[in-house]
This record gives sequence, structure tokens and C-alpha cells, in this order.
Amino acid sequence: AEFDIIYGKGISTSGCILDMATEMEIVKKAGSWFSYKEERIGQGRDGARLFLEQNPKMMAEIEARVRAEIQANQGRALPAAAQAQAPDEQQ
Repeated sequence: AEFDIIYGKGISTSGCILDMATEMEIVKKAGSWFSYKEERIGQGRDGARLFLEQNPKMMAEIEARVRAEIQANQGRALPAAAQAQAPDEQQ
């Protein structure tokens, strides 16, 4: 598992939510821009992470969708993880 540790704050919840939402394609990434629904939420991962911290309602909505997706797919790989199999597993 990878996560950010921010000095003085600890583990970055917003960063974890953003990473999972991007992997599940709940948050879209086009170039360096992150978008949720039709709204751009930040340029670069840190920009999007800070936007989510400043907009707790949107972060809670995204987190709820991530949790629902995880619960619905229990025991199955996430969409991005299924596509990114190791070379040994592709045989």
C-alpha cells in the first residue's frame, strides 16, 4: 500500500481517497488535470488533494462512492488493477 505522510498532519486521507477514486475512474485524469463529474478539481495530484481538503462535502461524496464500489466488488480486482497485470500473470 502506498500513501502520503504529511508533516504535522499524518497520513493524507484526501490523497488516499483521490488515488482510489482515480483508480476506480470515479475521478477522471486528463493530462495533469483531475475532474469529478464535470468540475475540474485541480491541476496535479497535490492541487486536487488540496481542493478535496478545502471542499469536505465533495470529498465525502467521492469517499462514499469509493466505499460503495469496493463493497460492490468484494473479492474482485479493481478495474485498473485488472488491466495492469504483471507480465507473468498474462499467460
